[in-house]
Amino acid sequence: MEQNLEHQSYVQNNYPPQKNNQNIALWICVGLLATILFVFGLFTFFILIPPPSPTPTVPNVAGFEMGDAINKMETSCYSCRIFNEKSDSVPEGHIIRQSPTAGTRLKQGETVTLYVCENEKRYLVNRFSTSGIYIRAQASTYSSKLGYIAAGDTSIKLEYLSYTYATDGVWYYIKHPYGFYGYVRSDVVRWW
Repeated sequence: MEQNLEHQSYVQNNYPPQKNNQNIALWICVGLLATILFVFGLFTFFILIPPPSPTPTVPNVAGFEMGDAINKMETSCYSCRIFNEKSDSVPEGHIIRQSPTAGTRLKQGETVTLYVCENEKRYLVNRFSTSGIYIRAQASTYSSKLGYIAAGDTSIKLEYLSYTYATDGVWYYIKHPYGFYGYVRSDVVRWW
């Protein structure tokens, strides 16, 4: 019986508690891993992801020439709608007013309405003294050439009829003094 008690005592005292230690170690590793992932997630969210940019404001183009105003709006990522109005105080082809007004917060891609002064017939001449301009059959740099105005020649006055957008900018539809119609880029002519 003594031997039996010794055996029981040995079994009770030498029972290996290793399973509990292994479970605790496993849970500690899982906890550490979860903490590391949580901290990494917070770091990614707050540090690596930039905050949303504030809504941009509409630029002021009142008084600008129509082509310059449209270019300014397009570089600010706004599209334009154009209406003609009569004005005695603003030169022909220049912006009288805009809606929404300058400084208004507006999402990019939205439309801004521009009111252009157009009283009577308007004429365009070559803007540059060092380069000539081509009159094109269509609103494209790659369209066939209908005419040419030499560098610095402001004697040829092209009658402005309307404008259009193309992939390479704003084009004015014009009537040449010789009676033919065509297109010129808005940035190579000025209002006369």
